[in-house]
Amino acid sequence: MNRSYFAGIMLVLFSMPLFCQDYPITDRSFAYATAGTLDKSKGQIEYGYFQLHDLGLSQLDLAGNTVLARYGLLKSVELRARIGHRKFYIQESDISNLLSEVAPVQLSTKIALIPEGRFMPAISTLLEFDIPGARSEGFRPNDLNVTGRIIAEKYINDIFIVGANLGYTKGDGDLSSLNYSLSTRIAVMDEIAVYLEFFGNDFNLDIPTTNYAGGALEFWLLGDLVLDFAYGWGVSEIRDRNYWSVGLSFLMD
Repeated sequence: MNRSYFAGIMLVLFSMPLFCQDYPITDRSFAYATAGTLDKSKGQIEYGYFQLHDLGLSQLDLAGNTVLARYGLLKSVELRARIGHRKFYIQESDISNLLSEVAPVQLSTKIALIPEGRFMPAISTLLEFDIPGARSEGFRPNDLNVTGRIIAEKYINDIFIVGANLGYTKGDGDLSSLNYSLSTRIAVMDEIAVYLEFFGNDFNLDIPTTNYAGGALEFWLLGDLVLDFAYGWGVSEIRDRNYWSVGLSFLMD
């Protein structure tokens, strides 16, 4: 064994502790939803902007921004409120249509059910309520939309964390859907993590199932400030679409 080869092995071995990173504090990588709840009396603000494109028409379909406020009410109970804005653009023949409206006001709570064990993942539930808008014809529902999710997350080691969630949304009339995601978080170094994600929705109507695969980069600018970028593409009936997003998360004591 030559010296350069031996030095390379030693560098990898002694560099492993550098990869350790705090447990995720943010839901901001697009599909990722951590099973952890904020500590009691801690708050967090998350902001995100996204665009969804139709490559076939080379034009913007949907864009929006969202602000999510989170607060640790108890050790295992987190209260959340979300508000945002959406713009939807569609081109049909010579007719263009632009819809711009405040997104649904969403109130939710996350409750930690089972703590993480040696072999057992952490499991939590997330209940989301989309508040109806008066005579809304856009993004806000006319009736109360309720989504229930079960989130499971397992810390494999200082580098890998895997997570999954399964949920069901009861929407207006028959506009209900099954929601799911599978994500892997990889710590590249102390300040950088990579996400690989798969997520989708399966509606009860004759609406095509929408599945996406993508990835995200997470940068810890400070101990309580996180910046992330996400990009992905359709892998089912709408596989000619892609999306991108950017977000910030700030943790407050």
